[in-house]
Amino acid sequence: MLTPARMRQLDDLGFEWSPNRSRARGQKTFDERMKDLRAFKDKFGHCNVPREYEDDLSLASWCQIVRMSYWKIKENKNPTKKLTPKEIKQLEDIGFQWRVLQQKARKPSQHKSFEERIVHLTAFKKKHGHVRVTHKHDGSLASFCNHIRGARRYPNTIYSMKITEERINALDDLGFDWDGVGDNRQNLV
Repeated sequence: MLTPARMRQLDDLGFEWSPNRSRARGQKTFDERMKDLRAFKDKFGHCNVPREYEDDLSLASWCQIVRMSYWKIKENKNPTKKLTPKEIKQLEDIGFQWRVLQQKARKPSQHKSFEERIVHLTAFKKKHGHVRVTHKHDGSLASFCNHIRGARRYPNTIYSMKITEERINALDDLGFDWDGVGDNRQNLV
């Protein structure tokens, strides 16, 4: 007799209830998706596949479904994709994040560390006398400023950047505008 408890045990082991149906529709297995995710990580240095990742839209969709399913599992709701504890651990072990700020995939050379951004903000302040960066000044640096504001306002949400006291202090030392209202008050040169 296949009881609900036994079914959960099989789910926890990663039992594939309909392997032929999934394969017939051309769906990849979890292991195949993990291989794709590792390739993405090798290329970009992270596992945050954006929704509009044009090189592999099916991987982007799978990541979105996995994230939504994870949160449904956490809330004891019925997920779209059943994830075993083993699969969740595999995802976490390669750096998969359950909440991410969606953005277009960038080349690894475009990713800048927080420390590099502080160096750029310092140079910006030296040149302009302030750190109220607009997209007119420097789009990439302005996006970073907006992202860091969001990370501070909404910790532990979709903002993937960690905002520590040390980072807050470094930005405060530069006179960082946490409200971002300086960007809209006047057109700074």
